[in-house]
Amino acid sequence: MKYTILIPPAFPQATVKEVLEDYFLIPRKIRHFLRTKKHVRVNGQPINWQSRISAGDLLELTFDEEDYPEKSIPFGDADLVDCLYQDQHLIIVNKPEVMKTHGNEPT
Repeated sequence: MKYTILIPPAFPQATVKEVLEDYFLIPRKIRHFLRTKKHVRVNGQPINWQSRISAGDLLELTFDEEDYPEKSIPFGDADLVDCLYQDQHLIIVNKPEVMKTHGNEPT
């Protein structure tokens, strides 16, 4: 998937690294993919990570689908816990002492 971003007029001059890290908050692993695969272009040209981006520049980011596999999340058995409170952002439950809070394996 390719994203093209026109850098706005009021944008301060910064390096590609600073823009991806500080302005777009792109995580380190994703920045690594972008850098090693040369999937960052400015005005249609491959760039150096320390190149400066200025207002009016066209920033292109390409993300390869195989780098972001879709993961399935197995759901637990809700009958095993006692829900004390739940809203849009938070759930509080009583759970058995031996039950993992964040299970990372099927066993």
